Amino acid sequence: MTSSEEIILESSNMSTASNVAKRVAASKAVELFVGAKTNLRIGLGSGSTVVFVASALKEVQSTNASAIVSCVPTSYQSRQLILGNGLPLKSLDENDGSSLHVTIDGADEITKCSNGGFVAIKGGGGCMLQEKIIAAAADSLVLVIRSNKVASYLGETWTKGVPIEVLPMAHSLVSRKITSSLGGECVLRMASAKMGPIVTDNGNFIIDWKFPLLRNNSCNLNGLTNGSSYTEASKERSCKDWAEIDIFLHSIPGLIETGLFVNMASAIVSSDDDGNCEVLYA
Repeated sequence: MTSSEEIILESSNMSTASNVAKRVAASKAVELFVGAKTNLRIGLGSGSTVVFVASALKEVQSTNASAIVSCVPTSYQSRQLILGNGLPLKSLDENDGSSLHVTIDGADEITKCSNGGFVAIKGGGGCMLQEKIIAAAADSLVLVIRSNKVASYLGETWTKGVPIEVLPMAHSLVSRKITSSLGGECVLRMASAKMGPIVTDNGNFIIDWKFPLLRNNSCNLNGLTNGSSYTEASKERSCKDWAEIDIFLHSIPGLIETGLFVNMASAIVSSDDDGNCEVLYA
């Protein structure tokens, strides 16, 4: 059995309701943003929902051979999905100007900001560095999710924190800098089937920053919460605080990339387990 077949088999073993939501959202995203267009350069994300995106792209390619000229993977998993579905595989630098028309990916949690735009947490599967590179290379990023991942604020449904890719030698330093300045807890992500930490496709470690929903006033960067003050906790969050947090995180030596995708997504396509689909635009 090939790797792509194993991925598809794993997906088929998930709950039927979950698969309905993922399939509907994936199909709608491909219909809207690929459809009858031609000569598209597409970035393909990672995760269980992307299995259905790849399948939908295969259907488009079967009826419109000129629809897709290249598919760029964000991980080993998506590379295998591209190959397994007979899609044209290329690396990013094999595309003109390293540019793509659209990247379609999943997410762990998304909130729509009250002043426009989205903030998403990605990297639960450990691929956020390559995912962010491929997202940045595209004219538009479309995130495909189950509707239960759309939250009114970050941390409402996704409780595992913000994934952060770090150089192995710097994981303790990065963790200390984050918790001393922003509070919360940093946990080195450990492998489940081997001893030791998870190693990314890029040879790095991942720490998960379990951020506080309300900032401790004794910390630096006072007032940085989930985009709101305590009295506004029930309202939609602004992107501003998360953008400032992401800038601060990138200032720490040894930190490679974060799973915060601030104002990167052009559209969100979600579906519930009954197949009811919704499209949100930034």
